[in-house]
Amino acid sequence: MTRLTFSGIRNHKRVTVTRVDGALSGDLEAVAWIRYVAACLEGQILGPISGPYTSSRHLADPFAAAELIRSIFPARWPRRAICRCAALHRARSCERAVRSCL
Repeated sequence: MTRLTFSGIRNHKRVTVTRVDGALSGDLEAVAWIRYVAACLEGQILGPISGPYTSSRHLADPFAAAELIRSIFPARWPRRAICRCAALHRARSCERAVRSCL
């Protein structure tokens, strides 16, 4: 059993997201957004900078899932890139576009 729990501030409120063996739970809006981004990135290479990488079923892989979950929380300090792949950067641009339409 692989359990990952991340907490942070998103949209001015404290949220927690937990992943247990590929299943997400926690804040409903944050979980829905993570699932949406994972679906957008299906077929793209994703993972931490040093690997391992996945190209599908990102939430099933704990390393790729951790990167996706971390990506929804804004950084309060400069940090190195979560992932060097262009797909994640496209997802962030997609996030801004979707938010502007809501």
